[in-house]
Amino acid sequence: MKLELKQGQKHQIYQKQIEKNQILQMDVQQLLAHIEKISFENPLIDTDDMIESTSNIGKEFDIDSLSRKSEQSLKENIHWQLINKDIDNKKLVESLVELLDDNGYLRLSIQDICTCLKCDEKEYIEAKNALSKLEPPGLGAATLKECLLLQLERLEETEDIYKTKQLIEECLEDLSKSHYYAVSKKLGISQNKVRELLQIILTLNPRPASGFSSSIEVNYPVPDIIIKDNAVQLNPVIYKDININTGYLSLEAESKETKKYIESKLKQVSWLQQCLSQRKNLIYDIVVFLLDYQQDFFYE
Repeated sequence: MKLELKQGQKHQIYQKQIEKNQILQMDVQQLLAHIEKISFENPLIDTDDMIESTSNIGKEFDIDSLSRKSEQSLKENIHWQLINKDIDNKKLVESLVELLDDNGYLRLSIQDICTCLKCDEKEYIEAKNALSKLEPPGLGAATLKECLLLQLERLEETEDIYKTKQLIEECLEDLSKSHYYAVSKKLGISQNKVRELLQIILTLNPRPASGFSSSIEVNYPVPDIIIKDNAVQLNPVIYKDININTGYLSLEAESKETKKYIESKLKQVSWLQQCLSQRKNLIYDIVVFLLDYQQDFFYE
């Protein structure tokens, strides 16, 4: 048993070393895409600040007319899904995609959308329903509650799914505050059952379009280092701290399973931060050395 445990620990260490080496070898685009991929699997990671900063890179370096692959990918993804769909309002559905925010939500009022797209309410509702049936699930929701419910609609209707829908519709605020007793009383179920249903909710994606609408994957070179006035500095729009979605931390109270899940995701964030810190320090030291060693090249 101890031998198996040691072998498992060695395997984990080996895997972490591989990941660290891979991060060291990535260019900036690959690195940001890697962080975004991890954020899909880890709800504690909030990449919004990094996404917003990266979208300003073109302004920092005076690069004009730069498109974002992720935005094009979303439109293209919707377009190819609609090709084989037998619906009458494909153009209106594609127009709705233009109004989605970075999370995939339609935040505008029905009246504003109808005015913007020059359609009536019936046409809008039909187009929105068609959009909600496309991938990824949850697109076009106006609220987090609607987004989660749209995703649950894709799952087989079981008693647990029914109760989870009821939980989201009636008790989402209580749940976010870990008021399990209040939730169990409202729904007439045990607190343990509430925690079980919470596990289903944690598998859902609160930001269904984040993989498309962000500018994490850009189509132009982005430097790790900027050399200006004989000084070396890290690119400030790249090396930003990874933020934590603190809302999820409140969910760990009173539930061993949820607490274990949150702790494992926090460890993943901590390890990622260590890898990024090592990459940052190593690249900085190398460039400082090269700048000193090759001064004739840089300052001729």
